[in-house]
Amino acid sequence: MGTLAEKVVLAKGDRTMREELVREYMPFILGCASKQSGRYIRQGVDDESGIAMMAFDEAISRYEIEKGGFLSFAKQVIGRRLIDDYRKRNPKNNALPMDFNSSDYSARAYEASSADDAYRRKKETEERMEEIEAYKRELGSWGISFTRLVENSPKHERLRREYKDLALAIVRDDGIMDELMRTHRLPINKITDKIEIPRKKLERGRIYILSLVVVLTGDYRYIRDYIEWR
Repeated sequence: MGTLAEKVVLAKGDRTMREELVREYMPFILGCASKQSGRYIRQGVDDESGIAMMAFDEAISRYEIEKGGFLSFAKQVIGRRLIDDYRKRNPKNNALPMDFNSSDYSARAYEASSADDAYRRKKETEERMEEIEAYKRELGSWGISFTRLVENSPKHERLRREYKDLALAIVRDDGIMDELMRTHRLPINKITDKIEIPRKKLERGRIYILSLVVVLTGDYRYIRDYIEWR
């Protein structure tokens, strides 16, 4: 029928197509909700799943091809709506101390700040661990274990760089991403038709490339920052 972007444009005026897209991309929707929430979100059980589904539908309504890839746009909309919901349910977390930058910032305030810094560092460590666990779970849904990933990671920096560039090209191509998300398989033929890379090299790097695509399309900010993309 065409690229995912073209399907989304057509679905704007077709409720049946919208519902089909939501069903087809439910793993993506739940994945975005889980990463944003920091825990596993189950369809029909957790409130976040309903919010994420409505946000995905909203993304269909608001999407324009000029905005770039649809999945990246949808992920942003889902993230914003979940954050909005969290803030509505936790209004006190929106408050900021009015005298934070006051000139009479005392030693006691400094001590409190140090304690806050220690808490933030502890919280960040916990978030990193939770992110790694979420990443492991998502890799598992693609049939990839950490052990297999380590075994199949390129040893040479030049080849790792080549696969990173390829992963970036893949997530920017709606046609490739559409087939990849539907089949949970790397569309070798479609990639080699659009991107100049030897088929055997692509097949050898399949697991590593998929693991990079998962990082790029998910809310894995710590892992993404750790990887040198440029």
